[in-house]
Amino acid sequence: MLSVRTPIGRYYLYSVTRSFGFYLPVGTVYLLEVRGFDGFALGMIQAAFTIGMVGAEIPTGYVGDRLGRRNSLICGKLISVVALLSYVWIETPIGYMALQFVWAIGWTMASGTSDALLYELLAREESTDRFGAIAGRARALMLGTSAVTAALSGYLAAIDWLIPFLANALLVGIGIPVLRSLPEPGETAPASEPFTVRRAVSTLRMQLGRAAIRWFVVYAAVIYALASMTRTFEQPAALAVGVPVAQIGLLYAGFKLVSAVVAGGTDWFQHRFGIHGVFWLVLPVIAGSYLLPAVTPVAIVGVLFLSRSLRTLLTPLQNQYLNDRIGNVGRATILSGASMVFSIAASTANVGGGLLVNRLGVIDALTVAGLVATAICGLLWLTTSPVRTELPTETETH
Repeated sequence: MLSVRTPIGRYYLYSVTRSFGFYLPVGTVYLLEVRGFDGFALGMIQAAFTIGMVGAEIPTGYVGDRLGRRNSLICGKLISVVALLSYVWIETPIGYMALQFVWAIGWTMASGTSDALLYELLAREESTDRFGAIAGRARALMLGTSAVTAALSGYLAAIDWLIPFLANALLVGIGIPVLRSLPEPGETAPASEPFTVRRAVSTLRMQLGRAAIRWFVVYAAVIYALASMTRTFEQPAALAVGVPVAQIGLLYAGFKLVSAVVAGGTDWFQHRFGIHGVFWLVLPVIAGSYLLPAVTPVAIVGVLFLSRSLRTLLTPLQNQYLNDRIGNVGRATILSGASMVFSIAASTANVGGGLLVNRLGVIDALTVAGLVATAICGLLWLTTSPVRTELPTETETH
């Protein structure tokens, strides 16, 4: 077991404090049962969070590059702690919309910056090839923590609604001293050339203009969008094939546990198939699995587990791919720019998916979405070679 005395060991501990398992299972229920909000209000509150994430991705990535990785992550945690402590005191939908918008800013402060911090910690040890494996283990720890805390959240809420929010605020807050104990490994910019907003935009444009990055981001965004749409309609899909409402919670606990196992095996997948091989093999896996519910509807439950597992597996590998092809200056900005593309793709897929579900039903809609995503990714693979084994040069722009 890696000691918490080492920077990587402390990064693992920090990853545990990224869990929101106490909050997520009861956050929406609280708004329904205690505040009495309807579906429209819930949709608007979630939309405020999504808008905040899309708008904040690149600015918070810039903050991570300008002010340092640790300072950015600490600011994000402070925002999350305040949001969790405020959750039970707000009374109106507009209040929760404002809260979610601000919370999204804190959330995005970790989206690219935490990966940039890990990559640069490994760069100090000249072991960046371990990024995918370590990021996968860190995610497994976070998911395992989420599974345990999610199982406890309902019982804590039954005692008092305030308890799960306080518990999650405490868990997130523990990460602040952990982050302060980590080194700040990356130089964000030479002192003679400050990392200005103009330079951040220029760096982002240059890096995303490189074919090995541009087409990979598009390819990964299609897969991400499919996973997001599937996740949005998980509960309706489960109910459609007869999963009792009382067992939905157990289904979600299963999602977390299976995802944690897959995350822990990221290293094996990377060494067995390579990043290029994993992203290629995902196409027949998606096509075959999403087609099965059209024949046997109950197979949709397996698709839900598979979708969660693929997203868990691919996230650290796609970050490894991107990190290997960008420099320290602007790293968090570029990773956040990619995350913004993923968020836009997911939002688009969810809107289109809702229309498709209304027209075809949830099972057939997910089947069609899976086949369309496979076709788009297959076309990208044939025409652009989105996942490249070589490290592209700085001059590659087409």
